[in-house]
Amino acid sequence: MKNRSYPQAIESIATPEPFVRQSFDDARKAVATLRTLHARNTRFLRDSFAALAAGDDSNRRYRAFYPEISVTTNSFTQVDSRQAYGHMPTPGQFSTTIIQPDLFETYLIEQLRLIMRNHGVPVVVSSPTCSKPISSSSFV
Repeated sequence: MKNRSYPQAIESIATPEPFVRQSFDDARKAVATLRTLHARNTRFLRDSFAALAAGDDSNRRYRAFYPEISVTTNSFTQVDSRQAYGHMPTPGQFSTTIIQPDLFETYLIEQLRLIMRNHGVPVVVSSPTCSKPISSSSFV
């Protein structure tokens, strides 16, 4: 047991530049920003892993997050109850991370357009700091 080695903790964490939260009243612009943020964060990780493979500083962690979209509603807005989507059932703040905005672009534009129309509120795009990190499965 005397010869046992213990790895040193890695305390340095590298992340992409902070992204300032942006509010949108246009679904297409919101989704375009989601796509740009996701691509930026994925590129950061790809470049960081390539640098590690080339012998760069291995005493650092690299972390980036999926982009987040959120909406806040303050009233019980009446909407067409035949739709099972495009509205919030109660007032509150709702948010989710978006894993593949390129893949779901059409779906996201439609959902956000309906939410903004039905509730009369903007949506907010941000980069969370405590949500699910981008995994290597996003690199394909």
